[in-house]
Amino acid sequence: MRVRKRDLLALLLLTLAVAPALAQTKVYRGDTVTISGVVRDELGNPVAGATVRLLDGATVLDSTTTGSDGSFTLSWTVPSDHPLGPKTLTVYVPEQPSLYVEASSTSVSIEIWALVVISASGPQRIHRGDTVTITGTVQGMSSGTVEVQCNGNTIATGSVSGSQFSVSFTVPNDWQKGPITLKVTSPGGSYVDVQGSQVNTELWIRPTIEVTEVSGG
Repeated sequence: MRVRKRDLLALLLLTLAVAPALAQTKVYRGDTVTISGVVRDELGNPVAGATVRLLDGATVLDSTTTGSDGSFTLSWTVPSDHPLGPKTLTVYVPEQPSLYVEASSTSVSIEIWALVVISASGPQRIHRGDTVTITGTVQGMSSGTVEVQCNGNTIATGSVSGSQFSVSFTVPNDWQKGPITLKVTSPGGSYVDVQGSQVNTELWIRPTIEVTEVSGG
């Protein structure tokens, strides 16, 4: 008896539990998205040797063949300049007459995020009234703004140029002596995560010596 082609229609089933980055729907530029799943027929039997493709529109990002258990793994590295925001990829099984498999597809939704990493440095010792300069680099952002904060208050802002920055401020007279922690961060934006930096410094006082009396015997 001849098996009709439509009786072996392959249904694409994705097992997202084995793809943590995908389960979270959030990936950063430069990350590799891994999508794993299984191709089965309508009876639940695995379809071995089937071609599976990962598509971005009409562009093929990756292609593989299912194993004996119908499993597959596809991957795609997000370009460093990829637009941020929601994105839909397609996992596609093309029609394959030799396997009596009709075309099938399913969508995978992810979000592309940027990760901004700030590295900052400053003087180890400061004084009231000093002009202090904080310098550093920003990975993942070539332009924009950085903020220097103390106790949750923004005390200075500066511009990022060529992934570098330099921010200066005058130490207030009401700061207390001892350890001071400065936080350097950025306002970021939509689909932007910021990993800030800390500058640990100390405020020292410059004592004034006043001689009130000199006496002789």
